[in-house]
Amino acid sequence: MIRSIILSVVFVSFFLPRMLFSQDVILTSQADVDAFDSATTTINGNLNIKGYQSFLDPITNLSNLSNLTTISGYLYIKSNNALNNVDGLSNLAAISGGLYIEYNASLTNVDGLSNLTTISGDLYIFNNDALSNLDGLSNLTTFRWIIYYV
Repeated sequence: MIRSIILSVVFVSFFLPRMLFSQDVILTSQADVDAFDSATTTINGNLNIKGYQSFLDPITNLSNLSNLTTISGYLYIKSNNALNNVDGLSNLAAISGGLYIEYNASLTNVDGLSNLTTISGDLYIFNNDALSNLDGLSNLTTFRWIIYYV
């Protein structure tokens, strides 16, 4: 009995921190994205993917975020001039806050958000010059407002 309790505590201590991130996450370079624990499924906070500070190491690939299913705060994808898509967010299903996608000059689609069904806050898409459609948001069933400017 004691052995199984100890094994349970060790299992939870080892794996839970990798599956749950309990603070805001700020990714400002591809190195930050690559260093993010790819086993994380939930962020209890905001996820900021903001590339405006990374001229030498721009964010180009979000594949390390591929196991992420839930964000309890906001998701900001902002000022990532080398980011063409958000395919690394393909398992994201729910955002408790809002979704803000703005100033991503090379972003051509949001198809990586095709599993997203719920945004409890606003959906704000602004000034993404190469974005040609919003087909990746077709499974979205819940959101408060949508603001879309090309």
